[in-house]
Amino acid sequence: MEIKISSATLAGVMHSENEDCVVYMKVNPYNDVMLNIGIVCDGMGGMANGKISACAAAETFASSFIQKTIHHYETEKNGFSILNYRDRLIEAMIYALESANSVVCETATPGFGSGTTISAVVIADDFLVAANIGDSPIYCFNNVSQTMSMLSVIHNRAAEEPEQDQYEGGRILTHYLGEYRKLSEGLLKVRTVEKMSVGDKVLIMSDGLSMLAEADIERIIGSSSGGEDTVSEIMSSSARYDDDKSVILMEVL
Repeated sequence: MEIKISSATLAGVMHSENEDCVVYMKVNPYNDVMLNIGIVCDGMGGMANGKISACAAAETFASSFIQKTIHHYETEKNGFSILNYRDRLIEAMIYALESANSVVCETATPGFGSGTTISAVVIADDFLVAANIGDSPIYCFNNVSQTMSMLSVIHNRAAEEPEQDQYEGGRILTHYLGEYRKLSEGLLKVRTVEKMSVGDKVLIMSDGLSMLAEADIERIIGSSSGGEDTVSEIMSSSARYDDDKSVILMEVL
């Protein structure tokens, strides 16, 4: 099953630097199955080294996930295929999250806080694993039902305190990488989609795009032709918002 990946990132209108980091790649360990990896990290404005934290987290997540996956191939019995041991992908996802958190803590300037969100997706054949910490959303669009669902858990005050207004402190993060040196077990939750189908799509976005109404995102992803056209329409629809904006679109062909 082939996955097409498209992306875009843009600094906010009033920002001198884009503190988002977007990483995507395709890796086929031991010529078994293609691992399609997409990661969006949003460095926290107002904290030291937001851009550095975001890039360090994204790059470390990717390298750690691949390292852990290769480790399974090297230590399991002959004929091992990751598709037959899907729990190993979940294990690699958790290991990568913990590694990304550690590197953010290590790169923090002494005496100053540093942090970033992370949202990551890996698609191996028709199996999807997703994880996030922070408020960068992940959506999955089902081509058969023409409906979209959120795969991520939003960690901000508006999501955790329903009475909190989104525009008056509601976007303050409640969890992020770099918050503590050890991630709590409650944050190490991996969501899965057991069987992706042709035409299904996944969006990974920074919170600069989360100001778009979900109904508008669903309309765009369902009606556009896909690829760069979908990415461009999402970016242009959010042009009036000041925050940095990033998106990765993963499409099952």
